[in-house]
Amino acid sequence: MTYKFSKVLTSLLVAGFIFTSISIEAKSKKPVSKKQTPKPIEVKAVVPAVQDTILAEGQNIKITKRDLRERLAKIPPMYASRYKTKEGQSQILDMMVVEDLFYQEAIRLGIDQEPTVKKSVESALKNIYTDQFIKKEITSKIVISEKVLNDYYNKNKNNYLVAPKITIIHLQAKNDSVATFISSELNKGKDFTRLIEEYSVNEYSAKKKGIINAIRHNKFITGIGHDPELDELIFATPDTSKVYGPYTTSTGIHFFKKIQHEKEIQKEFAEVKNDIENRVRFSQENELSTAKLNELRTKYSVTFSDSILENTDFAKLSASQNSEIIVNSTNDQIRMTFKQASEVLQQKYQMERLDVTNPKMRLSALKSEIDSRIFYAEAIAKGYEELLKNEPEVIQVKKNTILRELYQREVWDKAITTQADVENYYNTNKKSFSINAYRNIKQFVFADEKSAEKARKKLIKLVKNNKEDKIVDLFNKMSIIKDKDGIIENIYNNKIIPGIGNDENYNKAVWELKVGEVSPILKNTKDQIIVFYITLDSPESAKPLSDPQVKTSVENNAKRIKAQANFEELKTRLREQFKVVVYNDLITQNIPVQELFESAKNAQEACNYKEAIFFYDQIIKEYANGVDDYKAWFMKAFVYSEDIKDNDKALILFEDMIKKWPTGDLNESAQFMIQTIKGDIDPTNILKD
Repeated sequence: MTYKFSKVLTSLLVAGFIFTSISIEAKSKKPVSKKQTPKPIEVKAVVPAVQDTILAEGQNIKITKRDLRERLAKIPPMYASRYKTKEGQSQILDMMVVEDLFYQEAIRLGIDQEPTVKKSVESALKNIYTDQFIKKEITSKIVISEKVLNDYYNKNKNNYLVAPKITIIHLQAKNDSVATFISSELNKGKDFTRLIEEYSVNEYSAKKKGIINAIRHNKFITGIGHDPELDELIFATPDTSKVYGPYTTSTGIHFFKKIQHEKEIQKEFAEVKNDIENRVRFSQENELSTAKLNELRTKYSVTFSDSILENTDFAKLSASQNSEIIVNSTNDQIRMTFKQASEVLQQKYQMERLDVTNPKMRLSALKSEIDSRIFYAEAIAKGYEELLKNEPEVIQVKKNTILRELYQREVWDKAITTQADVENYYNTNKKSFSINAYRNIKQFVFADEKSAEKARKKLIKLVKNNKEDKIVDLFNKMSIIKDKDGIIENIYNNKIIPGIGNDENYNKAVWELKVGEVSPILKNTKDQIIVFYITLDSPESAKPLSDPQVKTSVENNAKRIKAQANFEELKTRLREQFKVVVYNDLITQNIPVQELFESAKNAQEACNYKEAIFFYDQIIKEYANGVDDYKAWFMKAFVYSEDIKDNDKALILFEDMIKKWPTGDLNESAQFMIQTIKGDIDPTNILKD
């Protein structure tokens, strides 16, 4: 499978994560609150330049292996293995080239000098300056001694108790007579688990063969509910293999047997030291932050009213309120109007889904913004803007902001779509806007096949003659399960029956049955004897283009296609203009084959099958030695067959594998897979044999 960089990048550009190693360097920044611990910028020592291999060059462009390594080092661990491959590194190199080209184009157009863009850059850099100010003025001053940690532990030992935990086998009896019978059977030596299967009315514990885990002496028992009396009985009884009960409590009549009892444990200081240090650090940081904020509020004469922040409906401001000051200060960076407060809350809603209609949450959000503004104002006053101007993170943020503006103007805004474009996209992709076919059925459940056969004969006539009232009478008389009047809705052709789960045979029978007919007698995966007929047959249908949601989706996707074309066109033009040459052949493979196999295996275990195929493709491409590529080919075919369920693709791969390596030791397994896919053999019969 090939991952095309341009498509991935363009989609990210549209989302606003422009030119940042496929969102590698872009991190969603939240306004700094006094509870956050910022990360310091790493100041790298200047070292003499050394000879390095050039991977891409052109007019004002030079990217070396070192540049590529530095960019790769910034990739989060969860993505890192993919970009160690040649193909992955080529994608990152291509992205770096495009980034440089587009940035030069933005500078040529003067975008970096525009007031609105400068303001955007300033806004984007606020968090960096604020973070570094907090780091230097607050977090760097925190000193935590061993004595402080020990004192905290001794005062808060109860917080480090591991609660007791009991596991039981449980049976809940329907009534007193059943409980008496169960006691009698236990006295005769009857197996407790068999009695649970036959007589327990507690669905939760019965489904787990009576087992209830993690009873913690907190008056609540999973699967039973709040029951202090039963909880106390469980913890008071000795740890033996005896079955206790019956006990009648507020939740019913209970029998139980204790099978595991873990006593309360006090964690030692060394075991919880890191947690204590984090708590103490957090507490001290809050104290220092509060002290610093109080100092700066006085310095900048900051005034505001909690009640106004909390009770104002910022969604319904009058025109006269917009420019009115809600937070006053002698510093322009801190001062805030009603309109600005409204914009802050709107951003909080969009970015964090903050419930801005909740007065308390609204107050907290606005006070956090005020604190952030105060810290930022002091950071600027202390010269952090000048101090950090040459730091890589600052340079990258400026660059990204400028590039986002270029993309918006030269790619997205110029992606003009016509009605014909919209209609063409809809017609081409109509299936993705379709409602899948589904069926509803009425199910009868019987105690035995004899009664099922008797009812089925009557049901055939009633369904044929559409005698709905008579069908209801027959159902009430004959079906032993009457939930929802036997109606099961929204059965899709997906091997699943709602309320039951995976049941391939039942689902197949639903979709093979003709409307107006009655099914043969079947058994579902719950071992129930059933008969059913179709009450509703809803075929696949496409949502019309006039549907507002469909129209919006289609218009956006049609625009993205135009934007992708614009992006590729601009990229090509700039490559030619700057005479760019890329030396992909100089990228060396630095990921061992065993690591690739391991990455593929991990992807499979995480059910990320496309990722697994990506790694198998890398092995096939980079390790064409007749051994590693052969194994990878087999595993790729296996994933298509067993995980993705694309038998057509799997069949082609297995057959091509045998042709390519006619004497391979995995060919016998591949042949077995081919025969299984074609239906020539039934693997379940082989397993039985």
